[in-house]
Amino acid sequence: KQWYQRRVRGEKALSYVKKISCSIDKQLYLPFLVEGKQCGIILRENVGPFQQNSDLFSVSENKIELVDSLITRQQRSSAINKFFATLRDDGIFSCTLKGWRDETYTVFGGDFGSEVLLDVERAAVPVLGCRSYGVHMNGYVKRDGEILIWVGKRSPTKGKYPGCYDNMVAGGISTGYAIRDTLIKEAEEEAG
Repeated sequence: KQWYQRRVRGEKALSYVKKISCSIDKQLYLPFLVEGKQCGIILRENVGPFQQNSDLFSVSENKIELVDSLITRQQRSSAINKFFATLRDDGIFSCTLKGWRDETYTVFGGDFGSEVLLDVERAAVPVLGCRSYGVHMNGYVKRDGEILIWVGKRSPTKGKYPGCYDNMVAGGISTGYAIRDTLIKEAEEEAG
């Protein structure tokens, strides 16, 4: 990574955040439910593969549910990851599934740390519209009474967002990792 210093003023930063914020058009999505709890949103245009797997999903006009016969976290995780592995192999949802890493993210029944419903391959989480969580670390220095933020710049050879500005250290919280452990792991990876 290359590191740059850039002055950021509070009002300017807030203006930028407001500019890039967006709202979701709920007409375009169906809620994704597990054990009656909404844990994601799936684009209506992506419903086909879910409808074709009625042994795994119950699809109606207003929601997509994982079937109730999958009782344990292990059963749900195994079934949904096999489903997505098949889709990956068939080239379906290739824009996200091509990033398959054999790394799972935990899907909660509510906010972070609430009831765990299943563990889903990281690359499949966007298809389900589930929340994923990560750690981010940035640095700053004080110079001449001003605060300067260190901003990383991604390598131009990175697969995602090449050459873009980034955090100093960041990464998704994989299944089985705590927040602190993830931050340490990601910092070690960045340090080489």
